[in-house]
Amino acid sequence: ARGGASGRGCARGGRGDGAGGRGITIARGGGGGGTGSSASGAGAGGGESIHGSGRSTPGHRIREVGDAMTVEQDLIAKARNRQAVFGVVGLGYVGLPLAVELAEAGYRVIGFDVTRKVVDGITAGCSHIMDVPSERLAPFVRNGRITATDDPARLAEADAVSVCVPTPLSKTKDPDISFVMAAAASMEKAVRKGQLVILES
Repeated sequence: ARGGASGRGCARGGRGDGAGGRGITIARGGGGGGTGSSASGAGAGGGESIHGSGRSTPGHRIREVGDAMTVEQDLIAKARNRQAVFGVVGLGYVGLPLAVELAEAGYRVIGFDVTRKVVDGITAGCSHIMDVPSERLAPFVRNGRITATDDPARLAEADAVSVCVPTPLSKTKDPDISFVMAAAASMEKAVRKGQLVILES
């Protein structure tokens, strides 16, 4: 057992990612450049994007093309100033280390996972991933840099969201993308105009 944020022992579990929900359209952008990510608003290039309803949330002013700053430039400026908020979908052996690296770089991170036990453990400062000691995770939980939730609506607060769910291979070596589709479904009501969605899986 490892010590957590509140001094309680942290039981170490296995590895896992996950996200669930209902349908959303995943479309391939027609512009140039990039694979696996796209901004779902003005100024987006090519690659895979998850398109929502084009909503914006309080605190997020979306500039249209032709304004002084495009959505892409706005995101880059926020990232450089450490003002960008990152979302991570799936807090397993890919997602949790990514969340910690982002927090160490100075960003605020909202981690989403469908497994309540995982969310509760991280909220207590306890890591279930061998590569992320609880002693490394706990300080970021205490200072609010990392927040774990099973409410997908919280992802609307993020400027960029990384989807880190499993894509296991079948017996025929074909990737199972059902976890990716479930993650997209969970994000359906949270994605908004100007938000960057990155498929890490």
